[in-house]
Amino acid sequence: MNIAFAGTDEFASRVLEGLISDLDVVYVITRPDKPRGRGLKITPSPVKEKALTLGVPVFQFEKLNDQALKVLKREAKSADLLVVCSFGLFIPKEMRSLYKFGAINLHPSLLPEYRGAAPIQSVLMDGKEETGASVIDVVDEMDAGDIYGQVKVEIEMDDNFLTLSEKLLVAGVPLLKKVISEMEKGSLKKYPQKGTPTFTKKIGKKEMVIKWNDSSEKILNLIRALSPKPGADTWFRGRRIKILKAKEVTDISHGLKNPGMIIVLDKKRLLVSTGDNFIEVITLKPQGKREMTAFEFIQGYRPEIGDFFKSIQS
Repeated sequence: MNIAFAGTDEFASRVLEGLISDLDVVYVITRPDKPRGRGLKITPSPVKEKALTLGVPVFQFEKLNDQALKVLKREAKSADLLVVCSFGLFIPKEMRSLYKFGAINLHPSLLPEYRGAAPIQSVLMDGKEETGASVIDVVDEMDAGDIYGQVKVEIEMDDNFLTLSEKLLVAGVPLLKKVISEMEKGSLKKYPQKGTPTFTKKIGKKEMVIKWNDSSEKILNLIRALSPKPGADTWFRGRRIKILKAKEVTDISHGLKNPGMIIVLDKKRLLVSTGDNFIEVITLKPQGKREMTAFEFIQGYRPEIGDFFKSIQS
């Protein structure tokens, strides 16, 4: 079976890499190159970069409008199935009908939970102990199609966005290949999603900011969800700081009523007061600087008694 692949982000690029090792991916559909990074350099999507490395033709569309469909009808007739993963655009029925076997989607959650744009970050923010990957039919409603297969993945306390993404790839790509194989054989069955759907949305700048009056658990979950990139935001002496790794503090009881207050212990431990206790910062990245340990931060920035990490720039 010849496969067309539609995706955009790093997770999708890894799925593409896993598929192409065993299947014939004849072309890729992705989003246009966009300005990224501090210098706003025009950069291709991770999926485009991977496709070019693998020698796969690429089509890029900002919208899947009539003009895009005309290109696909004319130039991309060679595929039997469209595989979608983290693409970012709605796949219209007219596009799905171009393919003999329609379109399927690999979504990194146990649907109907965590439909939408940020399932991996959201499940970590919510402190869940389990998630998974689902392969579903692509339909008019977002992430609402019948399920072809699911696999569960355990979430451990030290998992962050990067490590959980890796677990979901290890579990999800073989599931996707199995579904495609059974679809080709004509033995594939599907079943409706069961349960009450929950929804996620794209993580914006406001959602990246640490609110120090939140509980330690909620703050730690936010840090895990945004690590290693883009990082959870706070401010110190007017400069943005990305908190990349932190842990629960169990050897000190809460005695402060000042969320965000910094406590330096033994000249090497960086503790921050939260709404109910403390967290200990392990690694962080000041704006314009490299990632550093808490000890390096203490030595370089010398936080004093009365210094705070803040939720707004001031």
